Amino acid sequence: MEWSREQVEVLYRNVYGNDMTCPACGGALTRAPSPDADAFGVVTCHACDQQIVMSARNDPLRGRFRDFSEQEKKDLAAADRARRTPRCPVDATAMSVDVQRSLGRTSNVTMRCPRCTRSVAFARLHG
Repeated sequence: MEWSREQVEVLYRNVYGNDMTCPACGGALTRAPSPDADAFGVVTCHACDQQIVMSARNDPLRGRFRDFSEQEKKDLAAADRARRTPRCPVDATAMSVDVQRSLGRTSNVTMRCPRCTRSVAFARLHG
């Protein structure tokens, strides 16, 4: 049995939301690294005997992926200042935050969405 289009949409939403539940059977999903450098990983349901290589290029929402607006970039920086988990304005996925601290009074912050792969970078004052 192959996953339907609707099930693939739910699968992507589940995996990027850290819910490793198969949309078809409710079984546990596993994620393994992909040989493709730009892929999120290979997701498998052993109960359904199905797997998919998850990446931005085969994402059901890929037609909606776009660059962030200037206001969205400001909102992401504001979420960082408020110590809230930043959510991608395009697909609502929790963004990863990478902070490179410097010896000065600022840190360089890069937020990246694992789903649409868009990112924003800014300086955080006082670490």
